[in-house]
Amino acid sequence: MGKLQRKTRGFLSFMAWNFEPGNSELTRAVPYPLTSATLLRVVAISRLVFKYMLHIQSSWLTNGLEAAQLALKFGADDFGRTLYEEMVIPATGLQMPLITREYLRELISRLGFKPAERDNWYRVVVMYD
Repeated sequence: MGKLQRKTRGFLSFMAWNFEPGNSELTRAVPYPLTSATLLRVVAISRLVFKYMLHIQSSWLTNGLEAAQLALKFGADDFGRTLYEEMVIPATGLQMPLITREYLRELISRLGFKPAERDNWYRVVVMYD
């Protein structure tokens, strides 16, 4: 992947997701969810392995708020976003929480990071103190 990324600069980010058994056909092969510890290892290793990948996302929606906060300390630089009309998560049978921008900014700030809003190309649109 490093060679392809250097050549195309086509990958903007990597996002590690926990596997959630339930409505997925993969449940037969992996009948149990992976732990947050597994997720944090994947985030930390991806920061080292994907050296040409500029952004590692910690998705609060798929990984949970606490695991997503920890992932920031393990090398992720993107906390995810507020979502509306998201269809992937409900398809797994999981409930999707409704979280505000203000709450996400507070969670990021508590860790000592400066929250920012970005566009789809990872350009900062708003920086918060």
